[in-house]
Amino acid sequence: MEEKITIDLKKCTKCKNKFPRTREFFYSSKNEKDQLHCWCKGCINTSKKIWKKNNKDLAKKYGKIAYRNRCRPGLCNVCIKNNNLPDNKMCENCWYNDKARLYLKNNKLGFLLKEKAQKQNFKCAYSGDPLIPGLNMSIDHIIAQKVNPKLIHDISNLQWVTKEVNTSKNYLLPEQYVEICKKVANYHKDS
Repeated sequence: MEEKITIDLKKCTKCKNKFPRTREFFYSSKNEKDQLHCWCKGCINTSKKIWKKNNKDLAKKYGKIAYRNRCRPGLCNVCIKNNNLPDNKMCENCWYNDKARLYLKNNKLGFLLKEKAQKQNFKCAYSGDPLIPGLNMSIDHIIAQKVNPKLIHDISNLQWVTKEVNTSKNYLLPEQYVEICKKVANYHKDS
C-alpha cells in the first residue's frame, strides 16, 4: 500500500503560483496568520529590483541610511547590537564566528574557537604573550595546510597565536619553529 505524502501549499497573491508553505519560498511576516508573507520570495525580489531601478536616488539614499545605521560607532557591523572589539568593527561573538567561517567553514562554530582561546588562557601557544580578540589574535594551523591539506578545517589542528608569531612560523612544524627560535635567541644572546 502506497503512502500519500501531502504538502501544505500556499498561493502567492502576486503571481498566483502555489508553493510549499515554508520559509524556503516565503519570507517571514508577523502580519500574516501563518507568519509567512503573502507574496513569494521571487515576487518580492523582483518587485524590489524594479523599485530600485525606477527609484535610483531613493534607493541610494536608503542604502546609505541602512549602512550608517549598521556602522554606528561602538556597534558591531554584523549584529548591530554589541560593542566593538578594540581596533575592529565587530563584537567578540561575531569576530569568533567570522574566524570560524574562515577556518572551520561554519560561522556557527565561533564558540569552539572561543573555548580554545579560553583553554589557552588567552596566551600565545608559542610566546606566552597575552592574546586580545580582534587585536593580536591569529589562528595557526599546527600542521600547516601546505604539509597536510586534509587537516585544514580540523579544529584539533588549530591553535591561537599572536599575529607576529603566525607570520614568522609560516608553514613550519612546531618543533622546527621552536628550534629556529632557539637558534636566533642563542645567536643574539652574546651580542
